[in-house]
Amino acid sequence: MNLENARLQITTEQRYWDKYWLILSEYGDRLEFLNACYKLFPEENDLNYIYTAWSGIPNFLIRRNWFCPNFFDIRNSFQRLDMAEQNQFVSWCNYHGFDIANEDTDMLITHYQDMHGDGYYYNPHELPEETLIYDNLINTYFESGLGHTPDLSDENI
Repeated sequence: MNLENARLQITTEQRYWDKYWLILSEYGDRLEFLNACYKLFPEENDLNYIYTAWSGIPNFLIRRNWFCPNFFDIRNSFQRLDMAEQNQFVSWCNYHGFDIANEDTDMLITHYQDMHGDGYYYNPHELPEETLIYDNLINTYFESGLGHTPDLSDENI
């Protein structure tokens, strides 16, 4: 998913035959986008936009008669994640029942990163052996729940 390349085709109920493609990266926020839409159909009093086609926008952010009002905030928040992390984040939200379209995406991403780190993955076979020893000591300390430094002279560590 790459919201930076998102685009959609817009029309209205009254002028269904007039369809315009809009590239969403050209708009910084929802207000700029709505102003551009209004300029496409200035003579209409009651604007009911219809989105007839789109690309680069997941279906949970758009439907034929609805475009997520938080799209631009979500797009800006997703810049904190690389492409693989974006997909993992969306899967994580779906698994935990979070609604990206209606919840604070910055908070969700922060929560996701707190739970899963910064996305850094290491292969223990590629690290020096000493690193794994220190990693084991740290894990023992925090998993023990004793609240004090483990006795390093203990042969069980």
